[in-house]
Amino acid sequence: MNKKENLVLILGNNRGDIANYIQERVTKGNILCVDNDVEKIKSSNGNTLLYTGQNSIVPAIENASKITVIAPCGEQFWIDKMLDVLEVLSANNADYRFIVTLPFTFEGKNKFLNAHIAADTIKKMVKDCTILNNNNILENVTQKIRMEDAYKVINQIVCNFVNEV
Repeated sequence: MNKKENLVLILGNNRGDIANYIQERVTKGNILCVDNDVEKIKSSNGNTLLYTGQNSIVPAIENASKITVIAPCGEQFWIDKMLDVLEVLSANNADYRFIVTLPFTFEGKNKFLNAHIAADTIKKMVKDCTILNNNNILENVTQKIRMEDAYKVINQIVCNFVNEV
């Protein structure tokens, strides 16, 4: 990767949905889907990295000029990994920003509450952090919307943020 390239790290692949959506629409930089699940990695159409610990992302970030981390907040595993990635980025003096998405309330009360706690923690630790609350975004949708379409709305908003770099 060229030193002047931006890098988008997508934590957790969600069956390839967000990674594939973003790969098709983001026009700036390299996109790397990071997951610990080989099957989810296989479902991604683009560049992937099997997450095996903090050191597994160092080669990917060391040549990037700006790093955008897309972090879906909700599953405890990825909340922990988000903090791991933040530690690696800080230790490597990387120029980074986080885009953190909060789950819909229909995804479960515990997931929703854990995500809010994690997002508050990340926001205190990262100077360039955007928190996208899925519920608030969909308040502007006037008609009933299918769950798949709700995720597409969120994914498009994430793409817009990534393309702003």
